[in-house]
Amino acid sequence: MEGFKTSSSRKMKNKAAFKERVEIGLLGVADLQTTLLCERISKSLTRCNIIDTIEELTPSHHLLLLDCRSVLVEDIPLLFADLQSLRPEIVAALLNAQGDTLASELISWPIFKGYFNISTPVQQLIQGLNEILTGGYWLPRQSINHYLDQFRQPQSSAFEQTSLTPREKQILHLMAPGLSNSQIANRLRISEHTVKSHIYHIYRKIGANNRLEALNRISTQQVQPLLEAGVI
Repeated sequence: MEGFKTSSSRKMKNKAAFKERVEIGLLGVADLQTTLLCERISKSLTRCNIIDTIEELTPSHHLLLLDCRSVLVEDIPLLFADLQSLRPEIVAALLNAQGDTLASELISWPIFKGYFNISTPVQQLIQGLNEILTGGYWLPRQSINHYLDQFRQPQSSAFEQTSLTPREKQILHLMAPGLSNSQIANRLRISEHTVKSHIYHIYRKIGANNRLEALNRISTQQVQPLLEAGVI
């Protein structure tokens, strides 16, 4: 009996220590539903607080829970790109998502660890969050199968399997020497948001998750003819 008490006490201390070290930032509208959910997560798992922007994330935040009700679907990859640049150690999960299609589109992002649709029960949500915070994933089986099917297909060169637009090729070329999004925007006289959108489409087309991967996938032999032709 004494051994049971000791074990139980140790588990309680470990859980308390976990709550002290780890926080979840819920990016969404601070309505009653979100507030109650945060309270439930804080009580059952670890501290959760509502934030308005990713800039509010602190060093104690380990997970960004993004409420899909508060952001346009097409802006999610751009937000992921900003998060990966600002806080690469933080992982992300989607909350109140519609269907499983979006998960299949985002699964190649390294920071994307969890997907909870609008009908996910709270207890299952907490179970999934715990899995993510301890290093696991919580993704739809269909999305994982789709990703594995794509990954196992024979890979051709990036330019052979995709069709980058002239503007995308131009931006890819400007990325090579290390120009920032702001510098590229100034060079091309377009908005920084437009640059981010083009970069996101480049990543999707050539199967890259970041700039280094994108540039590594485009070899010198593939880029040189385009340079000589004045395309990029």
